[in-house]
Amino acid sequence: MSKLKHLATSDTAVCAEFVFLALVAFGFHRYFQQQKAASSILAKKALAQSQLGSKTKDVVFGKCLSEAQSRPHVFGAEELAGMLNTDVGAAAGGHHKEGAGLSMDRAAEHLLLFGKNQLTPGVKDDVFLMLLKQVFGGLFNIMLWICVACELTLAVIFDGDDTLTPLILSMVIVASGTLQWWTELQAESMMESLQNMQRTELVCVFRNTFQGGKKVVQEQWIEPGDLVPGELVVLEAGDKIPADIRITFCTEGAEVDNAALTGESLPEARTVEVEGEGVAVHEAHNVCFFGTTVLKGKMKGIVFATGDDTFLGQINETMTQCARTRSTLETQIEHFVHVIAYVAMAVGVLSLVANLMSPVQRPIDLILENAATAFFAQVPEGLLPTVTISLMIASTRMVRRKVLVRKIDAIETLGCVSVLCSDKTGTLTSGCMTATDIVTYADGFTSCRCTGAEWAAPVLNASVLSLAQCGILNNSSKPNREGIMAGSPTEVAIMEACTRVFGDDRMQYQEQNPQVFEIPFNSETKWMLTIHADGLQPGAFRMVLKGAPERVLAMCTLVLNESSTVELSDQRRGEINTHLHKLMSGGRRVL
Repeated sequence: MSKLKHLATSDTAVCAEFVFLALVAFGFHRYFQQQKAASSILAKKALAQSQLGSKTKDVVFGKCLSEAQSRPHVFGAEELAGMLNTDVGAAAGGHHKEGAGLSMDRAAEHLLLFGKNQLTPGVKDDVFLMLLKQVFGGLFNIMLWICVACELTLAVIFDGDDTLTPLILSMVIVASGTLQWWTELQAESMMESLQNMQRTELVCVFRNTFQGGKKVVQEQWIEPGDLVPGELVVLEAGDKIPADIRITFCTEGAEVDNAALTGESLPEARTVEVEGEGVAVHEAHNVCFFGTTVLKGKMKGIVFATGDDTFLGQINETMTQCARTRSTLETQIEHFVHVIAYVAMAVGVLSLVANLMSPVQRPIDLILENAATAFFAQVPEGLLPTVTISLMIASTRMVRRKVLVRKIDAIETLGCVSVLCSDKTGTLTSGCMTATDIVTYADGFTSCRCTGAEWAAPVLNASVLSLAQCGILNNSSKPNREGIMAGSPTEVAIMEACTRVFGDDRMQYQEQNPQVFEIPFNSETKWMLTIHADGLQPGAFRMVLKGAPERVLAMCTLVLNESSTVELSDQRRGEINTHLHKLMSGGRRVL
């Protein structure tokens, strides 16, 4: 007892007790903070409901709302607008008629009904509690800490001389738990990536107000989080779509990038035509989805779903509610630890009984020491650091190959994979198109490789510069608010390649030769035409045609040499076609 009193009052023990109590107190503090935050969210929802009084979605919209959100593509624009308590015009050119859009009062009411246009983040465990769970949680960790306690007891109370072993074992347990915690913390970005898909720029909407006793339509720029079903929004090339939208107007050739949802790397065309009943909403061409991007054209449409009601919100909810499947390694180690625990407890109890029943009388401290030694001798202390360090090494190697490892024990399961199947291009590739070559024809072919850091070409001659000028002028891509080129992947790739020739003079050249007319690319003609005012010759114009080789070549009659033009004879036409087939046979898309 004197040893116990001395141990409890020593400076080391006091420090250890203080640290332990501080950790426990801090853990409870963080736990109650989480509970308080959850209560605050519930209180906000209750306040919003009290402000609405007896009004609910069913009272305001009836059964129309579920139909409008589940099958918006099968209704006409006017019919869908009526179901969402708004009004929309369908005049040519997308001009909205008098009174179109939501009123300020109706928009405020919808905001209380539907809430903010935001994805509900998944419930995340407190970082500190996650660390404590990794260090002290689990049967195997508990057994190891029992071993530490036994060894410390033997060393301090029963005059043992081995104090280094429990210290090293404690450090190993803490280090192993910390490594697992840090790895999982670094990879905890899946839900954050969905949150980052939300638009942050202001959104242009139509709101109707009363002026002079008459309803008038005004354009307003609002935060994307304030969007509600029934809003009429305007989207242009490069804009991130802020909600699920039914298109009421779009320019010819309008395209969106759905790679964020479907993995499809190619752009998808959009129209205003009503789809049939047999078409699923995610396959409809008159709908744009939250988190995707407008690549080409201009669109106007009705918001029919926001926040968690969107297609992306349903994915977010599924990921939040889906429980993580236990890995094979977890199952095997848990089974092994249970077996070891039963064996260790049986050996410890048998050792205690054998010492008590032995004819040789032993003191109680020696009996406890023998039983404790027999117990923790069965526990493989090196198993935890061995498994953790091995998986950490594998995780580090995978990170170098740009593989995100959320749970390091899943690496063992991946090691059992013999065949990996992927659904389509765009899932494993970056989905980014690149122009590999700029090829010109005069008295022969000149090819400029443009995929490396430097141009792999002889000297950039006048024909290459002229073709680059055409690529810059006849292009629908535009810089977004961050200054990055946005639009169709093909247009962006051509613009980037031609910019390599022009450098910083590109924007100046576009300003000197402004576009005055355009026929957008479509699948029927397979070409795009633009006409530009000539900045060097007032009153003169320059027409640029770009498209499928067989369509454009059929319209050509002359070949541009360095300083003159010559007739495009049948021989030259044949040489060009032969070279085109050679390029296409290499897997290139040629324009």
